[in-house]
Amino acid sequence: GKEAEAVIIHQRAGTHLARFSAAWRLAIRNFINLIEYFHVFCYPRKRNAGKTYLCRITPAKSNSCNPFIDAATSGSFYHRSHEIFYPLLQGFDSVEVKADIELGGTDQTFNLMVGRDLQKAYDQPQQHILTMPLLIGLDGQKKMSKTSLNYVALNDSPEDMFGKTMSISDEMILDYYTLCLSPSAELLKEVADKLGQRETFNPRDIKVELAMRIVETYYSKEEAARAKEHFENLFKKKLVPDDIPQCNLSDLKDYDLDTGIPLVDLIVLKELAETKGEAKRLIQGGGVKLNGEKVSDVFLKLTLEYMKSISDSTENEDTPVAILQVGKKKFCKLVTHATIKAK
Repeated sequence: GKEAEAVIIHQRAGTHLARFSAAWRLAIRNFINLIEYFHVFCYPRKRNAGKTYLCRITPAKSNSCNPFIDAATSGSFYHRSHEIFYPLLQGFDSVEVKADIELGGTDQTFNLMVGRDLQKAYDQPQQHILTMPLLIGLDGQKKMSKTSLNYVALNDSPEDMFGKTMSISDEMILDYYTLCLSPSAELLKEVADKLGQRETFNPRDIKVELAMRIVETYYSKEEAARAKEHFENLFKKKLVPDDIPQCNLSDLKDYDLDTGIPLVDLIVLKELAETKGEAKRLIQGGGVKLNGEKVSDVFLKLTLEYMKSISDSTENEDTPVAILQVGKKKFCKLVTHATIKAK
């Protein structure tokens, strides 16, 4: 009952107001925001006492950019408070689900061990933990993650999966063979030997084999072969894919070829870029082409006359056709109503 709950007493103008602490709740997100205002300051208990520290919570200083002070020089160091509580909150997940085993990257070892300690405190069998090496992302610097935008998604198309794999550096090939596949010891030795003989074996060929194996793992041998062909047509032979989407400019709602269709709007409309700002940056960076020619004008409008002037159509000058390319892999075939009629 409430008589057994903790009570907070406020005195206002001689009146005592009792409030029960169980009457309110603090969301986890708000709790994290709250503790970010404080640091945990740890300092040696006394000299020559080994790794024994006293800790106290101090307000976070606005000029304290580094959460850690060099312990080698001062013997003391700071932790941001949320860095202390995060392992506790993650570890308590293991208590709530009564985990038998928890998987994680090597960077999560401490947090997983905290889960074991909390389970022991709650009289639960302690979970086993299994950690795996971290896979470095496509940028070659950070671990692969959606946050860093350096990842290959499991539901990427075969073409995207193949192309992204081909973008990794030669130094990352062996790690990707090891962590992204289920290779035999013999295969890993073979790959390592080939990478060590670059005068005989081209790392690009080894990378092609890697990309095909990865696509085959999530799709099929046939899809892997098609993805390889697509990649070679797109990047090696510099050809336009056959299966690109088509856009009839005459049918665009709220736009008119007589007054002109803003290219930036068209790029977003056809989902070749997420925002107009991104589309403008792509144009300014030389990443947008019409029939192979770079577009530099962010205010360019596609009119019927302009389409005729750049058209690749050899059948009829009144049926202009143009290939819009955004980045390296996104294409759209631009046609007019007359072109559709001619088919």
